Amino acid sequence: VEMWMVYLLALLFGLVDAFFYPAQSAIVPRLVSDQQLQPANALMQGTWQLSLFAGPVVAGVLISALSGQPSAAAASDLRGIGIALIFDALTFLVSAVTLWFIADEGEHRSRSDHAEHTSLIKDIREGLVMVWHDPSLRAFFILIALSNFLIIGPLAVGVPVLSSTRFSGGATAFGIIMSAYGAGSLIGTLLAGFLPRPRASRMGVFLGGFWSVLGLGVVGLGLVTSTTAAALITLLMGLAEGYVVILFVTWLQRRTTEDMLGRMMSLLMFASVGLQPVSNVITGALVAVNAQLLFIVAGSLMVVLTLLFLLNPAVRSMEGSKLHFAATNTRSSM
Repeated sequence: VEMWMVYLLALLFGLVDAFFYPAQSAIVPRLVSDQQLQPANALMQGTWQLSLFAGPVVAGVLISALSGQPSAAAASDLRGIGIALIFDALTFLVSAVTLWFIADEGEHRSRSDHAEHTSLIKDIREGLVMVWHDPSLRAFFILIALSNFLIIGPLAVGVPVLSSTRFSGGATAFGIIMSAYGAGSLIGTLLAGFLPRPRASRMGVFLGGFWSVLGLGVVGLGLVTSTTAAALITLLMGLAEGYVVILFVTWLQRRTTEDMLGRMMSLLMFASVGLQPVSNVITGALVAVNAQLLFIVAGSLMVVLTLLFLLNPAVRSMEGSKLHFAATNTRSSM
């Protein structure tokens, strides 16, 4: 196995995910009623988070069971890993067969609605123009991009550095802190599935408050010196993130017409992950200079920017009809 093979596989996985995740979010409103939409999103997000917990454990047990005798450790481990990967590939086949049997009642209608669309570039441009001309969407997509830029880098790159230099335990501390974040995300997702959603007139303030928790959490990570305190902070951050994701995605699905939903979910994914590589690179450079200052500045900026966005009436109140008319105006203007 050469490194270029690993890079190629990572690229292929990324390309497949770029198609899969927007489609996964776009199909949910076509499979459940409006009343079931928020619990359905919570169920999908919750099962994904559970897989993050269970997957590594199952993989470790499977590799250990298939590795054979411990005498030739390196060779037997490789054999166990290879068999585990083959088993994993077969699970994708099961998933594909399962997807084949999903009854999508909106399939034929969607195809007829898109009969006039022949240009991928035109479709993407329509989605971008629609978001730009809707004040609430424009503000929240920018806020999502900024939050991922200011939050993901410190979590992905900064926390491992803190774990090795400040917290006792090193890799163990890092595992505890990030597991707490995952547990919080799962709790927040479950709460979003069971609790009633806020009224649209208060949704923006509600979401902004939870985004502020993420910023305050990053500041706290720069100040605490114990693994327990850091884990408690990431638990609260994960809870806020899990809850706010379900609320926003559900609101966006309800706000967007079926013919534009795939493009809207693609743009949401781009806003969510587009700046992550840049954030990781900048965080990696700055964390070596002063890790504490990095966390305090990034978290404080997140809080300040969220409060500034809440000054916008379109953010505080997210009321409005579906984006069908916005889409129509967009097409006519082009």
